[in-house]
Amino acid sequence: GKSLLALQLAIAVAKGEPLLGRYETVKGAVLYINVDDPSERRLQANLRQLGGRVAGLSFISSLAELDNGGIEMLDQELAGRAQTEPCRLLILDTLTALRKEQKGKNLVKADYDFMADIARLGRKHNCSILVISHSRKDSTSSDKVDAIDLHLGTTGTTAAVDAMMVLIGAEDTKKVLKAKGRD
Repeated sequence: GKSLLALQLAIAVAKGEPLLGRYETVKGAVLYINVDDPSERRLQANLRQLGGRVAGLSFISSLAELDNGGIEMLDQELAGRAQTEPCRLLILDTLTALRKEQKGKNLVKADYDFMADIARLGRKHNCSILVISHSRKDSTSSDKVDAIDLHLGTTGTTAAVDAMMVLIGAEDTKKVLKAKGRD
């Protein structure tokens, strides 16, 4: 459900319409990096389900790992787009697919630095960035309260972001989005 919700957000921002008919957005160009599931067929099916293609919404389904040249590639892509239609929202789907394996490092520090690099990219190009990640396998439990506790990874990842949202619920029709942020 994470990618489908992110796609709904992308469409809402590209159109300047409320997300899920309820949460206000500001219209702007959206770049969705969908390397976790680059299936064009599935993407087209999801777009059809949500009303079809939308002007201002672009996709990239192949990108180097962010910590292996990918951030520099995105920096160039965003700079190029700024000439015609600056990106308001960048969606990275998923963190695991966009990062090389971490070995022999202080993982908390490495995660913090990695997320801080992504945040700097967003500030440089004045765009919001949504990084999609995975949650722990027991994250479907309804008694969980703190979204940060559900994140799969170190505290370095969560410490470097402004807000976290976790989509929980095993059933397709009974999902809950929990959020926690600095503000």
